[in-house]
Amino acid sequence: DDDKTQKKRKEKFSTRKEERHFADVLLPGLHRFFSRFEHLNVPKSYVDEEEFKFGRVVHNFRAKRNPESLTRAQRQALDDVGASKGEKFVWDADDFVFDNQIVPGLILFKKKFGHLNVPHKYVVDGDDVVNAGDSDDDPKLRKPYLKDFPLGAKVNDMRAKGTYILHRPKRLETLAELGFVWDDEQFRFEEMLVPAVLAYREMNQRKLAETFVAANASKRGDSGGRPPRKLFGKYFKFRLPWTLVVSEYEKKNEDANGDEHRVAIPEFKSLLRSRPYLDGYALGSVARRSYALSKKTQTQTTRTEKEDSITISGYTKHAYKNKNKNIFTTETPPPKDPKVARAEKIVRKLRVLGVVFDDFEDVKKGKLPKP
Repeated sequence: DDDKTQKKRKEKFSTRKEERHFADVLLPGLHRFFSRFEHLNVPKSYVDEEEFKFGRVVHNFRAKRNPESLTRAQRQALDDVGASKGEKFVWDADDFVFDNQIVPGLILFKKKFGHLNVPHKYVVDGDDVVNAGDSDDDPKLRKPYLKDFPLGAKVNDMRAKGTYILHRPKRLETLAELGFVWDDEQFRFEEMLVPAVLAYREMNQRKLAETFVAANASKRGDSGGRPPRKLFGKYFKFRLPWTLVVSEYEKKNEDANGDEHRVAIPEFKSLLRSRPYLDGYALGSVARRSYALSKKTQTQTTRTEKEDSITISGYTKHAYKNKNKNIFTTETPPPKDPKVARAEKIVRKLRVLGVVFDDFEDVKKGKLPKP
């Protein structure tokens, strides 16, 4: 009986101690934190103005307690801390970051840029949060703690490490519904480069058809007829000017008054309706850099590696000359630079789509003027 009585006394003392800690330490600290940051997701490493490790206090409270273990009065006291801004005490920091910062940040980014290929260094623009306005249906888009949120770093962590999404299928579904981009290189290739090249190809085909019809009309004196199908076949070839930039309008020469005339490009206008982020995309520069990198690497490989073929037991192998020793080895050559592999992939795809690169070599040799 004495042991039971003593145990009850200890439990009662521990309960009173926790209640005093809740009322005298936790609640006042939460009020101070909320008045400063306007949310209640206290980081574990947080230290207040008086050098008090309040983040550790909140971390221990989360680990030892849960909403069910609190009294009704304590739960109400926690709810009252952030009630003026619609905020509640955060029991799970990852839930708060994903639901209240990452997802709203992605929505704001997509509204601004039209896609979700978020750069690594991107932080949420405070002006985007302010301009969300009261008319927006989701109040999470107007929260002040979204300002300067390092969205790019969080996206990079999700892509590379699975942070916030590992074993969380519902979060993956949310990202899929938003149109989240998992691979930056694939997005730039499939959603930017290829559609832009196809639109420019269509423009060239249209101009060629118009030229053909006009030429025939002047000769025959009629409507000119239809251009032959072979002009639009798989062997259709065209060049990409180095200065080519995706735009709705094409600038023409100035008139006598010095005014510039702009001509609409229907193919690019259609493209930009579905992919507004391609406005100003430097397609010609991308093609030029990729082609130059692939050619430069081929030249260096030819210059630095003397390759020979030898036959061993009926199999043909490549022998590479060692730079330091005048001997041949049958070792596997070093792996290709990812940048070079990416450039070669772009050039191959451009050639398949009908792009020719003769102008690069001809300009370099002085046979053609610079575009």
